[in-house]
Amino acid sequence: RLGESVSALPPGVIGAVQDMAVEEGLAAAIRAAATANWQKVTGPDELAFQRRLLRSTSALDDGATSAELGDVRAAVAAIHRRRTDHLSVIYRATAGRLGLQMVEPFTFDDLAVVSNVIVDGFVHRWMFDDDPAAGQRLADVLVTFVTAMLTPSDRAKDKLSPVSLVPRGAANTQEEQVRLIAARQSPGFNSAAHLLHRALTRRASSVMID
Repeated sequence: RLGESVSALPPGVIGAVQDMAVEEGLAAAIRAAATANWQKVTGPDELAFQRRLLRSTSALDDGATSAELGDVRAAVAAIHRRRTDHLSVIYRATAGRLGLQMVEPFTFDDLAVVSNVIVDGFVHRWMFDDDPAAGQRLADVLVTFVTAMLTPSDRAKDKLSPVSLVPRGAANTQEEQVRLIAARQSPGFNSAAHLLHRALTRRASSVMID
């Protein structure tokens, strides 16, 4: 029974989320999808599956034979592959509709794997502490993570940073645009944007630019 994974979100929900991404933006769509998914993975059927999974994997510490361990690992690996493939297809289709692609060198499969790991971690913790705010925090984490990993296709093609630098502090918007045009002529302009992007994705508290 370990291989009886709970079904994925129905196509109608996926389509609605993709439409929301186009109409209201990627962050709103990710939050809606994360909320719908949280309601599903914390439902009774999914929790029963998670408990079966935990019981089966606990065999790793209970002296199971090599053949038994192989069966458990194969079943768990197959479940994760199906979930990764399903989510990767959704991410790729949604990004395509929005003109987005992955920040190099990452792939949509990478995005799906890490997203599933994040969800699993939240679910397993929630199973023991039943935190009522866990679903909201999960949505916050996924919005931050997924939006950081996607960039407009034209920027990726030109190897531009996902971070857009904008001028501030001039007397008026015309002067700000003049400053921006001048700044873009600098060979370090895009490098500075890449540096800021790396700092943001690594949750840096400050950046020093010499």
